[in-house]
Amino acid sequence: MKTYIAGILVLLMMLPSLQVYAAQDFALALSAKEVKRGGEIVVSGTAPDDASDVSVKIVSPNGTVFYLEAATPDSGRYSVNVIIPTQAEFAPYGEYTVAAGHRTLQKTSKFAVVEQLGGEDGGDGDEGGDGDEGGDGEDGGNGDDGGNNGGGNPAPGNDVIPPNAGQVSRGTVKPELGSNGYYIAGRTTLGDALNGAGDSVTIELPASAAERGDSLEFPAQSLKAIEEGKKNIILNSGGLSMTFPAGSIGTYGTGDSRIRITVNTSWTSEAQDIVERSIASNESLHQVGMALSVVIELVNADGTTEIHEMKHPVTVSLKLTVEQENKLRLNLAGIYDVDGTQATYVRGFANNGVFTFDAEHFSYYAVLEYDKRFVDMANHWAEISVQSLAAQYIVTGVDELHYMPENIIKRADFATMLVRSLDWKGADMPEATKSAFTDVDMDSYYGNAVGIAAELGIVTGYNGKFRPNDLITREEAAVALARALPSFDLDAAQGSPSFGDQDDISAWAVESVREAWATGLIKGDDKGNFNPKRTLTRAQVAAMMDRALNQQS
Repeated sequence: MKTYIAGILVLLMMLPSLQVYAAQDFALALSAKEVKRGGEIVVSGTAPDDASDVSVKIVSPNGTVFYLEAATPDSGRYSVNVIIPTQAEFAPYGEYTVAAGHRTLQKTSKFAVVEQLGGEDGGDGDEGGDGDEGGDGEDGGNGDDGGNNGGGNPAPGNDVIPPNAGQVSRGTVKPELGSNGYYIAGRTTLGDALNGAGDSVTIELPASAAERGDSLEFPAQSLKAIEEGKKNIILNSGGLSMTFPAGSIGTYGTGDSRIRITVNTSWTSEAQDIVERSIASNESLHQVGMALSVVIELVNADGTTEIHEMKHPVTVSLKLTVEQENKLRLNLAGIYDVDGTQATYVRGFANNGVFTFDAEHFSYYAVLEYDKRFVDMANHWAEISVQSLAAQYIVTGVDELHYMPENIIKRADFATMLVRSLDWKGADMPEATKSAFTDVDMDSYYGNAVGIAAELGIVTGYNGKFRPNDLITREEAAVALARALPSFDLDAAQGSPSFGDQDDISAWAVESVREAWATGLIKGDDKGNFNPKRTLTRAQVAAMMDRALNQQS
């Protein structure tokens, strides 16, 4: 199946229009109401004269994106031909929703992939039946009203949800499998869960739901009640957990609206296609066959509207199986937002085989390996540490090919690397809004990091100055690391080092050196000396940060 991704078009559909268009200027029509696998459906219609693009999106019966393309109108008309794959995994039987959009204008219609044709002469979109109401097939049933489509098959997801659907135990709901193939939870069930909930209402789906890409549906008014009750929603399915803070979805529609959430953790052909196109331009990124697709929709009689942007970040946790862990080099793996054109690293952290990150919007996320190789790090003693930190975007090269491991590091760069390490570790990071030092500009590349380090008490400066361009000594670095131990969630063990140059350590740094040594963050040289007054190289700092990220408290 050839899948087209044009994510910018979705954003264009959501932007407010600068000009008002008449509704009759925009229309949608389908060439048929039914099509067999291997067949073709033509999506066409009219658009305003100045429309440069019309987004055409088709959603499959299981709620995943089947097709997405940008159609360029010609003389006010647009048209795309969609070939239906012959494979069952790519084209399941059932009803497909077609949405065409231009700016704030949107039309929807439906067709079905069937085994035997039976309703081809039903109305087509705006040219036959009403495209926004689903179009009638031979038996007159209206798709969005839960009747039958042209082939006589029930339209998935359009049944009324029984109030008592699902089971509840205190604040936890176990949805039931509805006749439409979706997991459903009813208004009364969710209301009982809300009454028995603490901070959160938990919805437990079978582990197979996320593995198959199944959908969950529940009344939008129940979502409204839960969010107005200031409760979080936790959605679990096997190794996937998503925590929606109160008000994060924040869209409720009318009284008969439903929320549909479709999650898919399987490595589908669509996921593979999107991921591989996203990393095609970056030879250091490699896919490992793991992806997450999340689609959230508001469904009502007028059609289906995707909800992309969250009002508050949603915390997502993905637990790897033993087999998946064995496939990965965890020190190089991370979560990326992929859109078919590029892969964007998502700030998060990994612990005991669980990747946790915050999602501000939903689309496709993938676990990727970033194997960045610098030519001057080959066979270097710090090569693995630098590779690991590069994969976590804590360190970068001085250019695309060189890391310059023996370059001396400045205080500003040390603070920046330290704060990035804390952030990746998942530490509670304060917000630095103004400079704590007279010689630090908050707009500089290191300004925010130095501000955060000051808020955490990791750096204190000298007479109101930080001296960002000064070189940092080993004992100064030990003091900063010791102050950062609580944020790293590290505890110093008992005991003291026996460095040969112990007496050379400044009195103000002795205890910090002991704590940094006791946690394994610093070591002596091959002669047993600490060399407290020596400056630090980029390689040495990378080793320190890598140890801090890999120590257990």
